[in-house]
Amino acid sequence: MKVEGLTPILNVSDIAGTFGWFEKWGWKKLWDWGTPPRFGAVGSGKEICIFLCQGGQGGRGRGANTTTFQRNGDEQGDKGVWMSVWVDDVDEMHKRCVAAGLEVTLPPTDMSWNVREMHLRHPDGHIFRVSRTSKKNTVTVASYRDFELGIARDPGHKLHLLPAVPSDVHRILDVGCHAGHILEALQLPPDCEVFGCDINAEALELARRYVPYASFAQASAEKLPYQDSYFDFVFARSTAFMVDIPKALLELNRVLKRGGRLWLSLHRWSDLCVILSQSWTDRPVKTFMFGIYALMNGALFHCTGKLVHYPLNRSRIMSFQTESGMRRELERAGFGSIRFSGGQYLVVQSERT
Repeated sequence: MKVEGLTPILNVSDIAGTFGWFEKWGWKKLWDWGTPPRFGAVGSGKEICIFLCQGGQGGRGRGANTTTFQRNGDEQGDKGVWMSVWVDDVDEMHKRCVAAGLEVTLPPTDMSWNVREMHLRHPDGHIFRVSRTSKKNTVTVASYRDFELGIARDPGHKLHLLPAVPSDVHRILDVGCHAGHILEALQLPPDCEVFGCDINAEALELARRYVPYASFAQASAEKLPYQDSYFDFVFARSTAFMVDIPKALLELNRVLKRGGRLWLSLHRWSDLCVILSQSWTDRPVKTFMFGIYALMNGALFHCTGKLVHYPLNRSRIMSFQTESGMRRELERAGFGSIRFSGGQYLVVQSERT
């Protein structure tokens, strides 16, 4: 079978008003049908077309939410259709929509998946993700830091996740700290000694600027530049999936004091699929090959506790984690009191025995 076209159909409450709504941000009415019209189409360019049906063919309904992609569950409030619309300039489109009085539920934002996008809501609850793939390196370290810091400071955001730092901690280490945004968001007490390490030198420069009370080092999780039994608490958020876990756990155990606590956020296979999808549009073949490797590597880790680097680029490593696989490797590395928490994120906490 060869698919020759795909046209979405939106259920709208007012087809005449919807023609006008689309025209405000650059679309054109193509045709209508019926007396009075209850079916029609809008388009942009030579190939892009959306059918409109008044009172039928699908669902609609504006939610009580005022944002999307910003607070937990806000993308589930509307009952309409979500669609991605790819444009040449998201910021110019945002200016046009604001000037026309259209409802924007997400302002132009550099997403971590290498896309700059805004969200536009139709009165019937249809959401348009107006997007542009960012040029290489457009999503800068600084913009990524600002985006992630906003999430870390907003407990209601759907991506919010911070380690639960015990009140009696006096020396803390963030492994894979990037630009220090998690440490900044934690607002640790002044008598707590704060450390962070990452392999990204540019990110560490920003970390030193924004978190001057902390000490930062360029280092990997597999080779930490700290003395034995030095920390009360060590955490790593969104780091485990791209390190050699057995080696890293031995290092984390080494730098923790006896009884010191460890907090790790983990990645299921479904989480890796989201990460891999971010590069699918630009590099589908390479992403597919790397995805197969990551799947097999995660399975290998689950069954044996071993991991291998990507054969086509030995500097890269990726895997998914399971509770049973992580429990086994934590115990092997000298950790006890192992506790997992599920839900949206898979998190493990343990102590050095």
